[in-house]
Amino acid sequence: MTGVTEAYDFRGRTMIDPSGEKIGKVDDLYRDAQGAQPQWALVNTGLFGTKKTFVPIRGADPAGEAIRVLVTKEQVKDAPRIGADEELSEAEERRLFEHYGLSKERTETERDAGP
Repeated sequence: MTGVTEAYDFRGRTMIDPSGEKIGKVDDLYRDAQGAQPQWALVNTGLFGTKKTFVPIRGADPAGEAIRVLVTKEQVKDAPRIGADEELSEAEERRLFEHYGLSKERTETERDAGP
C-alpha cells in the first residue's frame, strides 16, 4: 500500500498504467474523509494535459521517475469528469469507486491495517 510519505512525492510525476502506458502528470492529491491517507490523484490527462481526472493511488508504486498505478489508461480515459474542488463529495467519490471497480470498505480496512 502506498504510504503517506511516498505519496507526497507524487506531485509533478508522470503516472503510468500497469503496461507502462502514460496516463498523465500528477497535479494534486486528495485524502480520504479522515484526512489520513492520500486516496486519489488529480491527474492532467488528454493530448495536451488539459483534462483533469481522478485516479486511485491504492497500490501505486514508483517506477523509475514515474508512478505506476493499478488501473489502465482506458479506465482513466473513461472515468467520470468531476470538478477539482477542495473536497470530493460522497456522491462523487462513490461514482469514482464504482467506475474503477473499487470498494471503499477495502480502503478503510487497509487503513486500519496500517502500512
